Order: sequence, then C-alpha cells, then structure tokens
Amino acid sequence: MPDYFIDRFYLFLMIAFIVIGRLTIVQSHDQWQNNGILTKSRVLNTFISIPVIVAFSGIVLVLANGIPVYEVGDRTIAKFWAKARRPLATGIENDFARMFSGITSKKNVAGRFFGDILPFQGKISFGGETVIWATSEEPTYWLSRTYSEYTSLGWKTGKTIASEVPVTDVPNEEVVDELQLSYQMLQLGFDSQTAFVGGDITWINRPVVVETLAPRQFEIDLEGTNGNLPEDIKQYANKMKPLLSPPPNKYVESFVIDNLPKDLLLVDISPGGQAEDWRTQKTLTVKRKELQKPDIVSWRFKDSVQKNEAYEMYSYVPDITYSGLRSTEFEYNNYISDHYLNLPESLPERVKSLSVEITAGVEHPVDKALAIETFLRDTGGFTYSQDIKSPPSDGDSVDWFLFDTKIGYSDYFASAMTVMMRSVGVPSRMPSAS
Repeated sequence: MPDYFIDRFYLFLMIAFIVIGRLTIVQSHDQWQNNGILTKSRVLNTFISIPVIVAFSGIVLVLANGIPVYEVGDRTIAKFWAKARRPLATGIENDFARMFSGITSKKNVAGRFFGDILPFQGKISFGGETVIWATSEEPTYWLSRTYSEYTSLGWKTGKTIASEVPVTDVPNEEVVDELQLSYQMLQLGFDSQTAFVGGDITWINRPVVVETLAPRQFEIDLEGTNGNLPEDIKQYANKMKPLLSPPPNKYVESFVIDNLPKDLLLVDISPGGQAEDWRTQKTLTVKRKELQKPDIVSWRFKDSVQKNEAYEMYSYVPDITYSGLRSTEFEYNNYISDHYLNLPESLPERVKSLSVEITAGVEHPVDKALAIETFLRDTGGFTYSQDIKSPPSDGDSVDWFLFDTKIGYSDYFASAMTVMMRSVGVPSRMPSAS
C-alpha cells in the first residue's frame, strides 16, 4: 500500500477493532443475560467495554507497528526465526493462501511470485514497470519454479530434496550436444531469495540451494487391490503377494530386496522380519531410484539478493530444432512417468476426450504438443484476459477454462496444455517463468 494511505489504514484498523470488539461483548452480554448469568444493565457494560477495547486495540497496533517486517541484520537470528516459524509457514500460511487465493488484488503489483503452491486465481493486474533486467548471449525464458502435481484448484511442487551448491572459481565449459553455453547477468527490481535462471546452470557467482524432485514412494497393500498405483508397481505388487504369503524365511527384507526391479528401492516392510509375526506381512513401501541427473525444481539464493543487485551465471541453453526433436526416441523411464503423467481421478472425462480428439492420428509427442498448442492459441476460440472471475471451488479449473469460459491468462493456458498433454501420454510439467 502506498505510504500516503498509512494514516487512514491505522484509522481503519482502530475502528474495525472497536466495532468487532464491541459486537463480541454485546453478543456475549446478551447470551449471559438469557442464561441468567448476568443481570446488570447494558449501559454500564457500554461504559466499561469501549475504553477497554480502545486501549487494547491501541496496544496491539503499537506492538504490531514495532515488529520488524524485513530480515534483521543478524543472519543467525534470521535463520533461527525462519526455522522456528517453518511449521506455521508450511501449514497455516499455505492453507490461508489456498483459501484466499481467489480474492482479487486491489492494487497493481510488479509481477507474479511463486511458492510451493500455484493456486488458480481470478482477476490479476500488473503495474507495468520493469522488474528484471537481463543480459544473455542466448535468448531464453527465466524460470522460477516448476510444478508436478495437478489438483482441481491449482498446482503443487511435490516433495523435493534441497542441496547447497557452493561458488566455484571457474565455470564448467564441457561441450554438450545441442546445448549452447551462455553467459547471463540478471538484475532484479525487488528483493528475492528465488534465483531466476535460464537454461541448465553450470556456474553461478553466489551460493545457492538447488531443489530437486524427490523420487515418489509407493505403499503396497499386500492384502488389498492397489488400484491407484502405477502399472509397473501394480505388476510388482501382484508378483509379491503370493511370494510373501507367507515369506520363505524370516529374513523378509533380504528376500524383498532380491526381488526388487532395478529402478526400485525398499523403504519399509511391515511388520518386517526376524520377529514372531514374520509370516504375516501387511504393507510394503518402495521408492524409485534417483535419476543420474536429478530433475531440478528451483534454485534459491542462500542469502537473498537485494533490490537492483545483479548476479551472474553460465547456463546451457537448448538449441534444438523441430527435426532434432522428431528424431529423438520417446521411451519414458518410470521416474518421469510417476511425476509428469500423473493426473487426479477427479479430472472430468471430457478433458481427456478433447485431448484425444485434437491429437487423433498423431503419433510423435512433439506433434501432439504442437496440435494442442495450435488448438489453445488459434483454433479453439480462446481469449487472453487478466480480468476474469475466480474458478468455482467445487469443480476442476482446467475443465472450467476449456469448456465454460475459454478466457484466461498464462496460468490457465499453460495448465490446460500441461494437463491435455498428460492426457495423451506426453510427460509435461507446469513452469512458472518470465
């Protein structure tokens, strides 16, 4: 909020506190009277309650105004505070963001800011000012974060693994086919702990923490049907059920490991082996092995970059042609399928049917992607607009965009394309980029 509104803002808060406090006391007073607990007159209550509310509200506002809203100078205190409030940030704050994500912003903002959750919103408005200055030897998008888990109300990052990357003196200049090594320098018009990156970073001049997508875990019910598991996990479950009913010996964990597919690891088996009840096993939990080159979700600075402060990096930027993409194989490993083909069971069937119809007779994934892009960009009758209503909370937002409104901005177009590509077997993820 602009600074010249600050006096009216505090006046509004004070009046709101008084009204809410007064209303609460009157309601309690009436309830006490009706229950025979309190018999004194309301006039006396009025004289007592209003000064107390005013005094209490004033104390709250003074204390709130005195609490620092920016990071304190002492890094140790700041890190301790971040760890102390982490349960609140990952719990209540995320729930609050999801509940109120559909409320229209009343002011222009410099841009979109992306966290672990990307909810579908209604009307948005940007201020129009420049927020990123970039110098790059190769043209590229500036990626902030990717999302792998689709829900009817938005996207989630999924479970990640964080690893600190120290600064090295010399960038890695290894030659990589179809990738161009590009020097890049970015200057942000706002404080940020998120690193906007272009391409596959090989060197950056500040310490960063990289988040990679953690392999998915699967719990196999050795007494149930396991209908919601990937096909290869279901096949493995069907194989293990007779082998563990009962196990051949009490060394159950070793027996399970010997029978694991090459891309799975054992996490847990319950109740386990070498105990009195080793003959009756109930659940088996496995997870995928990590890829040799982990799938990066986001980069973030160890210490925030300040407004107008520049940072430098070297990245490999793709230089791939259509013919190059068409010549590639498209056999997807299970790690990719787990994350980037997964869709909720609640997704309306007509979304999948439309996707199949658009890509009918098309075999290669690149051509399927181009067919869906053409539909959303040209032939489907869609309109770009930031002035839209919020999607209904009891329906699917992509379905609402595709069939009910056909009006939206980048979040909706990108989400529709990602979901439609997954519907026809093309692994896709939702990016947030500038």
